Amino acid sequence: MIATLLCAALACGSKEAPPPAKEAPPAKADADDELARRKAEREQKQAEEARAAAERGAKLDALAVLPDKPEKKLDKACGAMLAAYDAHMRAVLEGDQKTKWETGGNEMQLAVFKKECERRPADVANCQTHGLAALAPEDHELLADLMKTCAERFGGGEG
Repeated sequence: MIATLLCAALACGSKEAPPPAKEAPPAKADADDELARRKAEREQKQAEEARAAAERGAKLDALAVLPDKPEKKLDKACGAMLAAYDAHMRAVLEGDQKTKWETGGNEMQLAVFKKECERRPADVANCQTHGLAALAPEDHELLADLMKTCAERFGGGEG
């Protein structure tokens, strides 16, 4: 009986403070706000990328066209294209790269382009010449796509 009283006294008399409550997880509204913010950022980034791709495509479409008076002879068309390519490279290269280009570093590249040009229709070279003349130095990253687009449009589907 003493044991029972002791047990009852200890159980009733000892009131410890309950452990502190753990921090509640973020409210559902906060989580929803975060998800909405991330979705909006992702959609904005996708829209910007789509706008940039459309702008790039529009620039290429404007550049990859035939001039008003295209050259009929292939050798003359290729010569004009090579001159336009050389002029473009001289305009965009800087420092050591420009010096190298101007002191003979261009010979190999121009020889490769000449060989490629001679196996395609003159209109490919005409398109490339027109595009290179109109290609602004700040749009230099479009160069490879310009050359390819002209070849695809006027070369019978060759890329």
